[in-house]
Amino acid sequence: MTVAMVGIALGVSDLLLNGLWFVVMGHNYESDAFLLSVLAAKEMVDLHNPYSFVFLHDMLESPQFGKVFSMFRYSNSPIDLNDLKPSPVFTPYLDPSGQFIKYGARVNYVDFYDYPPGMALSMIPALLLRIPVSLWESLLYVFSIVTLFLSIRNEKNLLYVLVFILSGVFVTFYGEAFESDLSPWISLILIAISFRKYPLISGALTGFAATTMPEATVLVPFILILIYNEMGKQFFLRFLISGILLSALLVLPPILIDPSSLTMMFFPILAKLPVNGVSLTTLISLYIFHSYWPVSFLSIFPYVALIGSIAISVIFYNKIREGILMFPMFIVLNFTRAEIEYFAFYPLVAFLAWLLITREKEITRSEGLKVLHGSHFRVLERRKRES
Repeated sequence: MTVAMVGIALGVSDLLLNGLWFVVMGHNYESDAFLLSVLAAKEMVDLHNPYSFVFLHDMLESPQFGKVFSMFRYSNSPIDLNDLKPSPVFTPYLDPSGQFIKYGARVNYVDFYDYPPGMALSMIPALLLRIPVSLWESLLYVFSIVTLFLSIRNEKNLLYVLVFILSGVFVTFYGEAFESDLSPWISLILIAISFRKYPLISGALTGFAATTMPEATVLVPFILILIYNEMGKQFFLRFLISGILLSALLVLPPILIDPSSLTMMFFPILAKLPVNGVSLTTLISLYIFHSYWPVSFLSIFPYVALIGSIAISVIFYNKIREGILMFPMFIVLNFTRAEIEYFAFYPLVAFLAWLLITREKEITRSEGLKVLHGSHFRVLERRKRES
């Protein structure tokens, strides 16, 4: 019970961060990623293919769509928060037949669902419960932290996790990420770690997470490498099969209905979006080529980083071990758009893998050797006495 209470307390810290936004601003302002996922979830509830709809009208009609900070200006006059309204912020993409001009090029704006289906599916409980999306994501985080703590039996490990999570960055970024972007994938991964002794459950949860966002998708190959090396082939096969089955169950239906849905699922990667955030592509495009659009030759960088990271992980696994779970940071660093919160969760996953998988394996092995040596010593002593 105490462990569960500590987990709830950690989760509530995020709820308080989100709640502060509602108290101060009085609204739940949403990015286009938030809103499009919710609109897609509504279509899924009605058993429609979410990739078949254009949501421009719904986006313009939503009183929560946009970012309120774009309305602030330097002023000596006090700001009446009740009068503030969000400024809609659409994401442009290069399109030779586009109707608009942005950064010197013809563009259209993203007014359709452009994430894998798992993202919208993870929003459905919020619709059914009729609660804000950010509140649902916070509740999911609370649940993931509670299940994680309940799965840990060693008191020292509990202390390590407690200190690590309360170090500040993860509490802060959970609140930030749930307000500015969608991050249910990390909660799914934490729950999967909680069920680390059950390959079918943990594999299915990992497969679900892989169908939410590219940040989760690029993590999966490294999780598989770690599982194969640390948990044994039988565990690995069950984990892999359950993950593939669930992800296929989520991804295939819209593709079978309309094959073009596959392109929509990977649109943020395939399309040319304006650079943003702290990625290598952003820095090179902006500060060397002075372009808001990604330079063409940089598009291969994420794939080079992915293949190189997987190769290093396989070849040098015995030296790196759980450290391979940090490699996705370098892959995301080469994305066209990479906000800081995209990187925040990989160290947490790597730390938990070290603490609860590789370290536990080493402790179990050393304890087994102690028992073996102890029994061997007792046998030698008995032989001496008998002789």
